Amino acid sequence: MRFRKPLSLLLLAFLSLTALAGSETKEKQKPKETITCTAIMPAARGRMANVQMTFYINEYTSDEDVLKYAEILKTSGEEKLRDAIKDIEAGYFAPAGKLRTLANVIRTRPKDKGKLISIVTVREIQFLEAYYGTRSRDYEFTIVQFDLDENGKGRGTMLVGARLEFNQKGQLVIEQLGNLPVQLLGVKYTKKEQ
Repeated sequence: MRFRKPLSLLLLAFLSLTALAGSETKEKQKPKETITCTAIMPAARGRMANVQMTFYINEYTSDEDVLKYAEILKTSGEEKLRDAIKDIEAGYFAPAGKLRTLANVIRTRPKDKGKLISIVTVREIQFLEAYYGTRSRDYEFTIVQFDLDENGKGRGTMLVGARLEFNQKGQLVIEQLGNLPVQLLGVKYTKKEQ
């Protein structure tokens, strides 16, 4: 399924040449910002489960790096992009009580009365996926988008499995594994005092 709704438009801006606002210098620090939320996840027998999640932001990815990653994706494809970002520790996230996942690319952009935060990370391929060679192995990225108001509250979406590519017109196309993105509700952003 091609996912071309507002999330893909925001991510196009996220990777665009004009992504100047909201960037910060890259400094290695302890997590300085957190986002907590409830993820509405598919469960057994068509039911949904509420999973508490926390996202930790150490640093934001610079404009220079975003342009470099976009060029890698355009010229060399997803595999090279994956290799370029997989060891970057811009932050991490985890469901409550579970192992954490690295967040490789994190961007922030202001909007009227709030801001947008975008996260791209290389998805860990699970053992059974690798063993059976399922189609899901081709969806190597997880993409998260938060839409926050001026009080740091809002909502978000997560594409747990996604493919990224540029089409012939130079537009970013995001293909999602599965039917719907995971909804992130009750989002609360907190900035720690330095």
